[in-house]
Amino acid sequence: MTEEVGFQDDETISDDNLLYRRIFPGFINWSTVQLGEHPKIPSQGFQDYPEDKARQEFGLPGACMSVDLGYILDEHGLAPADLLEGYVDYGLVVLNVGQLRHLKGPNGQDWTQGVVRDPRPGAPWHSVTFARSGKKTASMRNAISGIARWVVVPPSKNVGA
Repeated sequence: MTEEVGFQDDETISDDNLLYRRIFPGFINWSTVQLGEHPKIPSQGFQDYPEDKARQEFGLPGACMSVDLGYILDEHGLAPADLLEGYVDYGLVVLNVGQLRHLKGPNGQDWTQGVVRDPRPGAPWHSVTFARSGKKTASMRNAISGIARWVVVPPSKNVGA
């Protein structure tokens, strides 16, 4: 399996690690949510930074998605919900590294994702994931949405909910 995007999966990050991702509330289709139910985790929440932005603004080798490594949050005495500080009405989901690394399409397509640490000032837990086969597709985003689980559900936008 070649990693054409210039990233190298960090195998020191074990498959049982957890990754957290903030979800923009505007991506949620609240009109389909019944009272008392959680909204579907939107696939738009798993978009990559475009390659140009990743390179120019963040110094990364290609398109990728920003995440936070749970065990490093733990080492700093932080709870996952602390990642929402300053992100009003955002939600937070959790992903399992092993599930991302072994992601397959319905016909066995290689949708595997790699994980790389990318510590930032004030955020040593920051990391990125990337599609190991090149470009992340809409189908891959849907599959990632399917394995994600809510940690913090955004406040409902339904009247009376």
